[in-house]
Amino acid sequence: YPMSFTEFLLANNIDEKYIKTAENAVRSLSEIPTPIHDRLNELFTRYIVCGGMPEAVNALVNGGLADAIRVNRRLLGDYEMDIAHYADPRTKIKAIECFCSIPLQLAKDNKKFQYKLVREGYNARHFEESLAWLANAGLIYQVHRLKNIGMPLEIYREQGVFKVYFFDTGILTAGFSDRVINDILQDALGVYKGVIFENIAAQNLAAHGIKSYYYEPNTSSEIDFVIEYEGNITPLEIKGGLHTRSTSFANFVRNHSCKNAFRFSRKNVGVSDDGITKYLPVYALEWIL
Repeated sequence: YPMSFTEFLLANNIDEKYIKTAENAVRSLSEIPTPIHDRLNELFTRYIVCGGMPEAVNALVNGGLADAIRVNRRLLGDYEMDIAHYADPRTKIKAIECFCSIPLQLAKDNKKFQYKLVREGYNARHFEESLAWLANAGLIYQVHRLKNIGMPLEIYREQGVFKVYFFDTGILTAGFSDRVINDILQDALGVYKGVIFENIAAQNLAAHGIKSYYYEPNTSSEIDFVIEYEGNITPLEIKGGLHTRSTSFANFVRNHSCKNAFRFSRKNVGVSDDGITKYLPVYALEWIL
């Protein structure tokens, strides 16, 4: 898997005592000292653009972010060539088409994977084998929608309805223009705001061996991720800004008697009055896993 945010921090020579201070605060649900929290938010933005590929991180450390982006753009091209080289002749063209369509898929309001965006008039029968190849190669993660909420979550998975994420945000952002990347660095994410933060959560969960799903009971309500955490159904919401209120999230926690719920954003650590919902910095996801 790509380097984690903690590994990224260590590679950038961030003092381990500051990392531990933040990690211990998250584990004890106490506020992180503001200067450390602000600095980690800044570094997390750089991590989003750089990603966790070792060559890209090395380029960042020894050169700068522009060097890391150049590496990621070369790697993105290399992956497309690898698909053409290694995939079965029957699937390789369609696998490349699926791979290249992912940023467009994620930029939609409804991020469900749609075959018509890969090629007009085509459906699952044409592309599911190619998607399976990409998933088996570790290049994408599929997060399926849940029909209902119950344990185990796996049995409520909708096989044909899912979102697709890249295995690394650096490879994802490498396909964006320089203007979009600059917007990301300025926290002016536009249509890609939800995409990037959801993607980094999906890759984090996968790296920890945690199977994740999403839940969409109606067109105006969605839970970004639902996982089994400490043996219980647990919702996760991922936000790229400071917004931490959601009626649908609160309803989910109440209706399903959740023991834990996590809302990730740019804000510092906090806890709801009932102690169930934990408000955590988005960079801290790996520390609770």
